[in-house]
Amino acid sequence: MQTHAVKLIVTVSVVADDRVLMVEPAGGQDGESGWFLPDELMNELEHPEHAAHRVLDDGLGLEGVDAELSHMESFTGGDGTWHLTFHYVARFDDERDLTLSSRFAAAEWFTAGSLPAREEVAHGGRALGVIRKVLR
Repeated sequence: MQTHAVKLIVTVSVVADDRVLMVEPAGGQDGESGWFLPDELMNELEHPEHAAHRVLDDGLGLEGVDAELSHMESFTGGDGTWHLTFHYVARFDDERDLTLSSRFAAAEWFTAGSLPAREEVAHGGRALGVIRKVLR
């Protein structure tokens, strides 16, 4: 049996009507630059839902917001680590004011028709597929 280093990750698609929030991490992340969905590595023994609330509360300043699990994804990252990602969704009727943590350099709302180009999204545009699933 082969063993791999594992990264447990939570992303949160913050959706306001027909727009989704994307962020640019300060200084990049995982050796990547570009747009990401807001995300966090899970802490040891942390429940994915708690990590999703950390993304919303600490990362975006959206306290007391509910998020539901959309789907999970498993893949090997460019660094050879196994990624198990829990994709959550938080839905609103309209855009919310954000208080970005120092982790994020920028945040922007995109409609399904105005998503950034694949080459502007980190990890080869992986977040675009997640967004398409969430906005269906």
